[in-house]
Amino acid sequence: MSRDIPHTPNEVRPLIVGRSTDDELERGVVTGASAGTASASSGTYGAAQSDLDDVQSKRDDESTWGEELAYRAKKFSKRRFWWFCSVGIIFMIIFELSFLPRTSLSRDFRRWYKLHLTKADVKRNFLVYSGINRKYDNITNEQSLVWWLGNFTSLNTKSGVNLVAEDNHDLVSFVEKNFKKFGFDTKSYSYEVSSKLHDPISSSLRIVASDDEDGYLYNAKLYEEGYKTPAYYSYGYNGSVYSKYLYVNQGTKEDYELLLKNKIDPQGKIVIVRSINNNLSVGEKVSVAQYFGASGFVMYQYPLDGTTRENEKLSSLAIERNSLHGVEGINIPSIPISYKAVTPILDTLSEPSGPFKNWSRSPTPASNKLNLRLSTNFNCKPDKGRKLTNVVGTIEGILQDAEVIIGASRDSFTSTNPLSGHAIMMEIMKGFQRLRKSGWRPLRNIKFVSWDGTHNGLLGSQFFFNDTSAYDKRMPVLAYVNIDGDAVMGAQFKVDSNPALDHLIKNVAKYVPIPKDSSQYKTLFIDDEEQEILEDDINVGGSIGHGSTSLYHYWKKQDNNSINNIIGDSIKDSDALNFQQHLGVPVANIKFSNVPKRDPSIYTHNSNYYSLDWIEGCDIDRDMLLHGSLVRYLGLLTLSLSEHEIADRRCTPYAQKMKSFFNDTLYYNGNILEKWSSKEVPLYLLNKADIYTDLLKREASNIPDTTMEENGVVLFSNLTTQLNELIGQLDGQAKIYDEYNINVEEDLIKDYAWYHSYMKVKLYAQFKVANYKLLRIEQELMLLPQDYKYLYHNKTESDWFQHIVYGLSRFQVENPADYYKNREKRGVFPGIQSALEDEDFDQAIRWMVVTYAKLKGFSRKLT
Repeated sequence: MSRDIPHTPNEVRPLIVGRSTDDELERGVVTGASAGTASASSGTYGAAQSDLDDVQSKRDDESTWGEELAYRAKKFSKRRFWWFCSVGIIFMIIFELSFLPRTSLSRDFRRWYKLHLTKADVKRNFLVYSGINRKYDNITNEQSLVWWLGNFTSLNTKSGVNLVAEDNHDLVSFVEKNFKKFGFDTKSYSYEVSSKLHDPISSSLRIVASDDEDGYLYNAKLYEEGYKTPAYYSYGYNGSVYSKYLYVNQGTKEDYELLLKNKIDPQGKIVIVRSINNNLSVGEKVSVAQYFGASGFVMYQYPLDGTTRENEKLSSLAIERNSLHGVEGINIPSIPISYKAVTPILDTLSEPSGPFKNWSRSPTPASNKLNLRLSTNFNCKPDKGRKLTNVVGTIEGILQDAEVIIGASRDSFTSTNPLSGHAIMMEIMKGFQRLRKSGWRPLRNIKFVSWDGTHNGLLGSQFFFNDTSAYDKRMPVLAYVNIDGDAVMGAQFKVDSNPALDHLIKNVAKYVPIPKDSSQYKTLFIDDEEQEILEDDINVGGSIGHGSTSLYHYWKKQDNNSINNIIGDSIKDSDALNFQQHLGVPVANIKFSNVPKRDPSIYTHNSNYYSLDWIEGCDIDRDMLLHGSLVRYLGLLTLSLSEHEIADRRCTPYAQKMKSFFNDTLYYNGNILEKWSSKEVPLYLLNKADIYTDLLKREASNIPDTTMEENGVVLFSNLTTQLNELIGQLDGQAKIYDEYNINVEEDLIKDYAWYHSYMKVKLYAQFKVANYKLLRIEQELMLLPQDYKYLYHNKTESDWFQHIVYGLSRFQVENPADYYKNREKRGVFPGIQSALEDEDFDQAIRWMVVTYAKLKGFSRKLT
C-alpha cells in the first residue's frame, strides 16, 4: 500500500546537489511513479518524474564531473609548473644574452679556427723575432745571415758555374733540407731545359800576327784571378773565328753607321765593344754586330771615374757575364772580358781623332798586320737537355681563396755567388716557423719558391706555370714578392711594383728600423744635400726604438719614396716578369742596388768578385744591416698580404697610372697619330666592338669632341678620343670601388651585439664577393684566345706575355738611338705601341679595339 506524500500543488521542491541520500531518491522515484498513474491530466507527477530523472542524471554527471575537475586541477598544476619553468629558462637566456660581449666577424672567425694571435700580434712578433741583434738558438740574426751566406758560397764553389740544378745537386739538397726543417710542406719539381743551354768549358782571345797564324803575340786571361769560372755568355755560339778587328765604341746602330760613313766596313771582323748603360742588352748588342756583318764579339767593362784605387782594381779585373737568351739567330762567337785583359788589345789602337774624337779609342789598329783569334768552347750534347729544379715550400692557409708567393733565384753564372736572396728567404722562413710554434696560422696559403734557371730566360717560373702538379691555375695569386737576384749590391733601396701594391709597400716600410748611426744612413746626407732634411722621425706605433729611424724615412731621404711602376724592361731578368705579364698577378720586386757615387765599391753583374768577401770586405754590408732590413721588410710585407681578410689591393693608383701610361703612348707616337687622325676606319674592323657601340651612343647623346662624320663614318681620332675618355673615367670608378672595399674591411672588425647577428651574415656575403672580384680584376687585362684570333687574323695560339698594359719594348736593329732613351716607357700598352711604331694602320685599330674591350671589362668590375 502506497504512502501519500503531502505536497502543495504549486510547491517546487528544492534539490540539494550532492546531499540527497539513496533512500530519498528511491522514495521520490516510487512516489512519482504512483502519482503518475493516479493523475495523468494534471501533469504534476509527470513533471516531478522528469525532475527526478534529471536529478539522477545530474548527479551521475556530477560524480563524473568531480573526477574531471580533479583531473583538470592536477593537469593544470603540471602545466603551470612547466610554463613557469619555460618562462624562467627564457628569462635566464635573455638575461645571459644581454650580458654577452659584442664581437666582430673577424674575431668570431679567428675564434672558430682557434687563432689566438691578432694581425697586430703576428706582425709585432715577427719584428721581435727578426730584430737587430736578437738571438735565437744562441746566435743573433746577423750572425745567422752570415752563416747562410757562407754556406751558399761554399756550396757554389763546388761547381765552376751554377746555371741549373744539374750543375750542383748539393745546393738543391741543401735548400730542400732546410725547407723541410722549417716545417714547410716541401716539394721539388724537375724539368729538362733546351739543349741550347750548354755547359761552358773555356774561351780564348789572342792577338796574332798575320804572318804567324799558328803563334800569338798576346793571350788574354779570360779568368778572374783566383777563380775557375770561364768568360762566357750563356746560350752563346760554340766556335772559333780568326779575323781583323775593330773598336766600335758602345756597339749601337749609330756607331756602326759612323764606321760605314767613314768607309770602315765591320763585315767579317771581330768587334770590340765598351760596356755602358745605353739600354741595350748584351744579346741585342751581339745581334746588332751580327746585323752589320761582324764575325765575332768582345765586350769589356770600363772602370768608372771617381772611384778609389781599390775599387778601380777590382773593377778592372771583373768579368761581366750574361745571357743571350731572347735574341734569335745569333751565330757568331762572343765573350766578355775584363778591362785589364783587354787593355793590351786596346793599346794597339790609335788615338781617337776626327769623326771618332768622342770615342775612347780609334776604331782601327795602328798596324794592319794584327788579327784576333776568338774561340768559345761549350760542352754541347746534341738532343740532350739539362735538368733544372724548382723547390717549393708551402704553409697552408685557412681561407683557401688565394695564395701569396715569395721567391728568389738559386742559379748563378759564377762559383762564388753568396745567394743573398736565398739567405734572406731562409731567415724569413725561420721567422715564420717561430710564429707557427706560437700558434699562428696564415689566413691564406704562403708559398716560398727557390727558382732555378732565372738567369737564362726565367726558365724555372715558365716551367712552373705550365706544370699543373706544381701550380693550380684555379687558385688565384694575391701577389708575388720577388727577392731580386743579388739582393744586396749597395745601399740604394729600390722597388719595382704594380701600382695596386704601392700603398702597402710604403706603409710596411714605416715599421722596419734603421739605426741612425749606420754607415748606410749617414751616406744619405752626402747625396741629398739639396733635399729638405727632416728634423724628426715619425715613430709608427712605437715600433722604432730610440736612435733609429724607419726604412720609410731612409727611403724618403733617398729619393722621396720613389717606386717604379713601369714593370717591363726594369724586371726582365726577374721571375716577377712572368707573374705580372703572363698570369696578371700584381708583383713587387725588392732589392738594395749599387750606386757607385755613394757606395764604397762598384758592383759587377755576374762576376766572381760579387761574393761574401766583397760584401763584408768592401763594407757594402759588413754588419748585415741591409740583409736584415730586407728580412724584416719582406717578411712583414708577406704577412700583411696574407693576414688581411680583404685582399689588400688598391685600384685607384692603378687607374691613375694607366692614364699616365696612355698619355705617354700618345706623346711618343704623336707624329703618326696626327698623320692618321682624319683617316677613315674600316667598319669591318669595328663589327660588334664595344668601342664602336659606345661611339654611337655618344653620338646619339650629342656629346662634344666625339662627333663622327656623316653616314656613320669613324675617324681614327674618334677611336683615340673614346679610348682616352674610358681610361679617364677609371679613376673616379676606382675611388668608389676602393672606398667600398675599405668600408667592408672596417666592418669586419666592427663589434655587433648578438641580436644583430644577421648583420654578420650580410657582411660575410659582402666579404666573399669583394674578395672574389679583387682577386680576379686584373684578369680582365689579359688577352684571351679569341683576342689573338681577332688580332692576328684567325691565328689562335697566344704569346707567352698576355697583358695589355705591361710588356717588353721591342728590339729592332733599325730602331734609332732615341727609341732606347725612353725604352721603359715604351713597355706600356705594348700592342698599341708596336703597331704605331710599325705604322700598321689596321693593326693599330685592332689593338685599340681589344684594349678598349679589356678596359671596359675592368671598368665593369669596378662597379
